[in-house]
Amino acid sequence: MSQKIRDAFTKFIDRAVEKNYGLHSVILMKDGDKAAECFWKPYRPEYNHMLNSLSKSFTSVGSLFAMQEGLLSPDDLLTDIFPGYITCERMKKLKVRHLLTMTTGHESEPDAVFGCEDGVSAFMTSELKKEPGEYFLYNTPSTYMVSAVVKKVTGLPVFEYLRPRLFDKIGISKDVWWESCPRGIPYGGFGFNIKTEDIALFGQFLLNRGSWNGEQLLDPKLIDTATSRQTYSVGGGDWACGYGWQFWICQPRGTYRGDGAFGQYVLVMPEQNAVMAITSGTHDMQAVMTAIWEILLPVLNDEKCSSGDTLVLSRSLPTVNSDANSQPRDALIGRPYQLFHNPLDINGIRVDSADKITLTIKGEERTIRAGSCEWIENDLGVDTPLSVPFRIMLTPHIAATIGWWNDHTFELLMACTRNAYVQKLNLKFAGDKVNGEFSQNLAGPPINLGGCVLR
Repeated sequence: MSQKIRDAFTKFIDRAVEKNYGLHSVILMKDGDKAAECFWKPYRPEYNHMLNSLSKSFTSVGSLFAMQEGLLSPDDLLTDIFPGYITCERMKKLKVRHLLTMTTGHESEPDAVFGCEDGVSAFMTSELKKEPGEYFLYNTPSTYMVSAVVKKVTGLPVFEYLRPRLFDKIGISKDVWWESCPRGIPYGGFGFNIKTEDIALFGQFLLNRGSWNGEQLLDPKLIDTATSRQTYSVGGGDWACGYGWQFWICQPRGTYRGDGAFGQYVLVMPEQNAVMAITSGTHDMQAVMTAIWEILLPVLNDEKCSSGDTLVLSRSLPTVNSDANSQPRDALIGRPYQLFHNPLDINGIRVDSADKITLTIKGEERTIRAGSCEWIENDLGVDTPLSVPFRIMLTPHIAATIGWWNDHTFELLMACTRNAYVQKLNLKFAGDKVNGEFSQNLAGPPINLGGCVLR
């Protein structure tokens, strides 16, 4: 690989660490080959990662395959696909293309679609304040409806429909999964869980305009339509450049992307013959893209990438910065504390040692081993609720690091290794009482925790 590309990629990674972008993984594809990658411990290449709204772009491609097979048209009316609902007059004009372009006519998202038994009914009976096609509103329920349409016309959930047509063809992992509503419809706009390399393969398929190993899997004209500006968009920076069919148009000429909350990206750069796949946990998604446009894009314009020479870097999420000499007092070890009612259903806590904490969650003990200045992986074995974005929840797969500030106060960091969240548990013990808080890096206010010795 070109030394200039190596240097630019390393500079981008260094910028991400310096500015604390919260990246979890980055893969750069250039000229059809994997040019470089970096994973931040405790995240690993073999782990699926929650995509949030990057899921939308996969749903879009599912609809493109249905169009190619003659099962669907962008001008099909939603009321023809889902007849029998009592709808407003504007809903009778709503077409599949309006779902894809987020121009349904809603002035606000019909939130009732999620969390109910019949999301299709909730959408079809919602009120449209504007004419379909005239008003852009980023609208996750509209993507759910694209997913519902794909299932209705193909008989399969979108990821099962895509498996033989796309995933198996380009080498996407077998163990990807997509959360679904009570009626078995994948949520479409979120809930897809996939590996970073699978995101990169998807991006390469898009860059190839539907071709893979000499086989044209999808009509390039459909990809061109989906990934070009079909409507205006609302926002600043890279969100102001227009929207396609569940793809965003980017600032550099010819570039486009799918993205998801907190920094899940597939960035496609046709003029540079390059793709970037990124997972992360950040509030500043624009900063990540700006760094790519400033540091990597100019070099990718001019340099070629030879095959078989991948730059592999490794970094780590920050661990707890505490007093390395502090240990829990002997009287604290093994004492069970009962916690007052809290939304996390953590019923109790016990300090087993400086690096081992046992939480009682819904009446069952779950022991967490945590490293000092390192991440140690754990499987809590808890049931995970639907991972609707922005929900504070305990997840099964975590890695933990701990630091004691003195003999009665500690901070425990838990990185959720399959999604964007890093959670923090701060607790202070004072005699028979314990007080502290649980917080999450990306969503929700801190949750106060308190309790007393269980006698």
